[in-house]
Amino acid sequence: QVTGRMEHIPFEKDSRKGTIEGLKTGNLISGIWTFMQEGMTDTLAVELKLNDSTVLQKAYVTDQSTGRQKLSDASEFSIRFEKTACQD
Repeated sequence: QVTGRMEHIPFEKDSRKGTIEGLKTGNLISGIWTFMQEGMTDTLAVELKLNDSTVLQKAYVTDQSTGRQKLSDASEFSIRFEKTACQD
């Protein structure tokens, strides 16, 4: 089991800050990201792939019927992050 913090702070957009709880299998983490955005709590499934010097995240698609983001079978590990030291 793994837990941690994840923050998405896009330029001139609403940020998402929260925690991830999930399972690590090999170099893959699958979990739920619980975050605050615009004063409301929300959740999204999240999938991360750990490499030597980077972390890759599966990109979200928008569900046209609900307007909400989600992972789909076609989602790819296309969002790249540079690793940083863990914080206590």
